[in-house]
Amino acid sequence: MSKSRGSALGLSGLGGGGGIMGSLGGVVTTLGLHMFAIIVGGLFLLGGIGGWWNHNMKAAYDSEMNPPATSSDTLDGDLMQMINSKNAVLVGVAIERVLKENSKGSLNVIDRSNPVMQVVIQKLKQSNGGSIPDAGDFDPMQCAYFIHTTFLVAGVDLPGQPTAFQYWTNRSPYISRGWNYIDNGTGMPSPGDLVVLSGPNPAGHIAMVAGVDPPQGGKDGYVYMVQANAPNNYVKNSADHLTFMRWSLTSSNFMKSGWSSFTVMGFIHNQALSQKWGDPFHASSDGSDIRAKIVAAARSRLGDKEWGNNCNHYGPCEEWCALFATWTWRQAGIDYSTAYVPDFINYGQKHGTLHQGMSNPQPGDAIVFRTGEGPHGHVGIIVEVKPDGKVISIEGNSSNKVSQIGPYSLHGGRDTTAIVSPDIPAGSSGGAKCDKNATPLTNDQATALASQAGFTGHSLLVIVAIAHAESSLNPKNCLRNNDPHHTLDRGIMQINNYWHSEVSDACAFDPKCAFEQAYRISSHGTSFRPWTTYTTGNPPPYRQFMPNHEP
Repeated sequence: MSKSRGSALGLSGLGGGGGIMGSLGGVVTTLGLHMFAIIVGGLFLLGGIGGWWNHNMKAAYDSEMNPPATSSDTLDGDLMQMINSKNAVLVGVAIERVLKENSKGSLNVIDRSNPVMQVVIQKLKQSNGGSIPDAGDFDPMQCAYFIHTTFLVAGVDLPGQPTAFQYWTNRSPYISRGWNYIDNGTGMPSPGDLVVLSGPNPAGHIAMVAGVDPPQGGKDGYVYMVQANAPNNYVKNSADHLTFMRWSLTSSNFMKSGWSSFTVMGFIHNQALSQKWGDPFHASSDGSDIRAKIVAAARSRLGDKEWGNNCNHYGPCEEWCALFATWTWRQAGIDYSTAYVPDFINYGQKHGTLHQGMSNPQPGDAIVFRTGEGPHGHVGIIVEVKPDGKVISIEGNSSNKVSQIGPYSLHGGRDTTAIVSPDIPAGSSGGAKCDKNATPLTNDQATALASQAGFTGHSLLVIVAIAHAESSLNPKNCLRNNDPHHTLDRGIMQINNYWHSEVSDACAFDPKCAFEQAYRISSHGTSFRPWTTYTTGNPPPYRQFMPNHEP
């Protein structure tokens, strides 16, 4: 093998797919699940999914539906990762995938010998003292039972209802848990939302949103759903795998029923869970979802196999890890392509995006490995960074396919040699949920949160004044810095994503968490030098927000 192309990585240390995705995602693999992954993107998809898919991915997907002749592996391995992912969308997909059709074509027949269903049965029994609750609704599986079971397996507290329509009428248990009701036509659904329908019988029907392809250009979009106990208007591709039940979504966000005798009442939506699983409901069109698009692209191709002599979907028939990595970047608008792994080092040096050592890994970054071919012999894409600093990556040409590996440490276990970020244009957030028009906190609200975080006395006045000066108390404020690393200051306390990479976006944009991190960063309110609004200027900007402008 030529070391200019990166090894095929048949070695056990660098091969295989591994690991269950954490709270921000899951894994969807094999050709039959490309539609889901492209639409949902692994659900940690924080961007304009539909437009991006149509513009960048549709042609690849269309060709993928009729791939070169390859073996069609069982889905069970991938579904087992999904059922254990703690992501309700992936759990719902896994359960629906193993339901069988009854004589009328409805998906509701239970195969108790299926490994995925055995996980479901175990969870149900654990919740009910050793027996399956309401066993008559379990087998054959009713639609309301499907919803309750999906969230139970995912570890989400979602009270069950005897019928589907009662999810719509009995609202208090859900509103008290952070769920909101969206009447059909008044808002776009998100993955994880519940879709409630009224019909010829009082029970109605309920399904879960798996993905949304938003309407654009005057043309309808689509809502993709999973459910039980009703016909699924699926089609089968050449690999004989299912796509999803798909109904139209108009430009006015009105979802058309695919069944003439049923009416879509609306959606039951949980904003916190949508953000956790991926939320196209607040899609960004300004490039702020670049990193999320890279991750989505990588996840969408999990399980892709080469054929022949290194023939692949990303370039010529040659060793293709670098071809895959740059393909994911291009799906997010990063115009770069190479089949030569060392070129990533040159790219990072040219654009100032080569990390110091193995510091500050972020989703969407390229990660380079030493192999027998040399120090820069293989490359993958980081898709998740764990709180302990370990990473999960998706890598092309790993055991002759696109594989997920990790979590693993950057300082042992695998021979990592470099991290290179894409050159994200100034002004975009690189995946953060920035919103300059977000509602600011009041001074009293900020003071209360800072006090809860531990600030007292004079330090409490100072940190709130700094928050005023840094962000105008906007919890979604962002500032892209003109430095070699294109760093981003985030949230109400403008916590930098490079110098404080240990603080996640989710925390930085949560005012409560941001003040708690500010208390840590300030050494428990004793040093405010990390904030330039405290250290620069004469007087420094924070002073104008202090009582009597005192220091």
